[in-house]
Amino acid sequence: MEGSFFESVPRGDLHLLATILHDWDDDSAQRILGTVRAAAGERLVVLDGVIEPGNAPDGAKWLDLLMLVIAGGRERTAEQWRILLGDAGWRATHVGEGVIEAQPT
Repeated sequence: MEGSFFESVPRGDLHLLATILHDWDDDSAQRILGTVRAAAGERLVVLDGVIEPGNAPDGAKWLDLLMLVIAGGRERTAEQWRILLGDAGWRATHVGEGVIEAQPT
């Protein structure tokens, strides 16, 4: 289906955003999540990186730099995901290992 997730998305019980939100800064990602929230049923699943704490090497940390340079986007920590989702009307129910799950608030 052609369209812009900044304007509308089809209604559904579950929405899956796979490697979408890391392309965008927080304001744009929040707009996308708000659009999805307006059309959503009971569940959102986001497949995106979650930056682990500490200084150990982590693929999400490298991808964070790459997304910043290429698209102005970013990877996020678990807490950053919770805040971003919460500000867009979602409650995170699981955050970790590249899978973020949320329900409407």
